[in-house]
Amino acid sequence: MKFLLYDTSSTGNLRKLKGFFDDAENPVIPESAVPITDETWDDCSKNYRARRYDVTNSKVVTIDLTLSLDDLKQQAQQSIADFATSIRGQITNNADAAKIAGWPRKERIAELVLSGSADARQLVSVELEAEKRNKGETVEELAAKQLAKADMYSEASVLIDGIEEADLTTVAAFDGTAEELQTLLDTLRAEAEAELAAFYAKYQ
Repeated sequence: MKFLLYDTSSTGNLRKLKGFFDDAENPVIPESAVPITDETWDDCSKNYRARRYDVTNSKVVTIDLTLSLDDLKQQAQQSIADFATSIRGQITNNADAAKIAGWPRKERIAELVLSGSADARQLVSVELEAEKRNKGETVEELAAKQLAKADMYSEASVLIDGIEEADLTTVAAFDGTAEELQTLLDTLRAEAEAELAAFYAKYQ
């Protein structure tokens, strides 16, 4: 079987290819190497510079080496937007739009419950959800959880939106080579992941 080794030190979605292995010739295959077909092996061997490994979709893809700087910047900005979207999905456990749309109302009701200002209808709505969740929660306990979750989502939204907008602006203003743009993109991703790691640690 053939294997491909890609660059794991960078943080972009598209990673440079670092080497190839054949278990018939190489007794030791790096753990990070991924299996590829004979066809992919042949293609990458012939078109090494124009191939990247897409870690998001787990496949080898072709890049256009003749792209203009504006095209590369557009790709970089799309990568930033895709990353922000993926993080929002992780934060919300990929909840659907209808579910997310109901969260602000739950937050308002939770605030009223905990302040003792909720009316009977609002209390019933929380009681019903607590009953259906079947976790032995009181109305106040569920309301406290909902409010804590709302605070977390609000902070996450501010953080992700801010990082995304700042990075998009940085790339838009970039004026350099394609290699320097990739380095910039890797740096921005690393910085974003560090900020997100600190955020996750806060709510663990």
